Amino acid sequence: MLSLLFVQCKQEESTKKDVNPNGSSELALLMRNMFDDGMLVKADMLEGKKATVECDYARIHTAHPTQPEKVSTPEFKVFSDAYVAAVDEFNQAPAGEQRGPYTHMVNTCIQCHQEFCTGPIRRIRKMELAAQ
Repeated sequence: MLSLLFVQCKQEESTKKDVNPNGSSELALLMRNMFDDGMLVKADMLEGKKATVECDYARIHTAHPTQPEKVSTPEFKVFSDAYVAAVDEFNQAPAGEQRGPYTHMVNTCIQCHQEFCTGPIRRIRKMELAAQ
């Protein structure tokens, strides 16, 4: 059953309409999937469920980018490593204790985008949780 879900997820990824008329890079598509997954995770957390990031977020290291020169830097590696670590921390946190790791994960996205590609920041902020 899990493999069926994985195959369905992969099919959905490959059949989603590209919003960029010039085509999007593998990394851009991955990040859009990461956003979609983040919104699902947020909804699960708000319902009190144990949430888990399901997309293949570790591909951030290998997905082909729009501008290879920007992500082939040591700085991008630091940011991407920090993101992977933040997602791992979030996924390992028990239900009811995911708010802090989730906020850290979203902030890691924002910090990287402040350095490399500011356009998606407004959209990423939609993943933020309301202050308690």
